[in-house]
Amino acid sequence: MLTSKIQVQGRVQGVGFRFHVTRLANKLQLTGTVKNESDGSVTIQLQANEAQREHFITELQDPKNIPYARIDQLSVTEEKDLPAMHDFHPIY
Repeated sequence: MLTSKIQVQGRVQGVGFRFHVTRLANKLQLTGTVKNESDGSVTIQLQANEAQREHFITELQDPKNIPYARIDQLSVTEEKDLPAMHDFHPIY
């Protein structure tokens, strides 16, 4: 199980992005968190295997899944030594 930090930039705040990310992660039975950042970006921490992560990112970038958002840039980094998460939820 990998823990990935996914940083998303674009029109991703004020458009229901966190709600849709949470819904997508729950649909795919993934665990983690999603959080708005002060710079206007959104950070997703995701625990999944590599294939699940790639499927999540593909679905995330599909405009029909999050119609009012616009993703301009997405970066993924691996995080180490984080405890296992048991659900997916937004952080406010």
